[in-house]
Amino acid sequence: MKILHVIPNAFDYFEDIHSEAFEILEAESLLGVEVDAVTIGYGGVTKKEIVEVKNDSPSREYVGQEPIEKNIESWEYYDVINIHCPFFGELGTFLQWFKDHPEKFLIITLRKIRRRSQWHCQTSKKR
Repeated sequence: MKILHVIPNAFDYFEDIHSEAFEILEAESLLGVEVDAVTIGYGGVTKKEIVEVKNDSPSREYVGQEPIEKNIESWEYYDVINIHCPFFGELGTFLQWFKDHPEKFLIITLRKIRRRSQWHCQTSKKR
């Protein structure tokens, strides 16, 4: 099984999402699952981001963020796509891709951003 985690950028704003997503990725990797992550965005790499990813997922090397247009077609390689929300402005792109690839499994991980009353929900569906 091959899993791709799609993680939002803005490390400072979505710090908890990044941390949890990269920890999940590391745990899956230790179980022998072929797993990768892509961080969607348009920013450059900062030392802070490199350190955070290394702390949460020591087996991984963080190489930066990419615009979705640059990497979405490579998603075909994976059996499962886990989208860690929120993704402001890219939801339509994701939904169209899944409509065009009904054989893929989709996991959507939703989180409330407020730190005092966080909630978490995962859903999985084969279409």
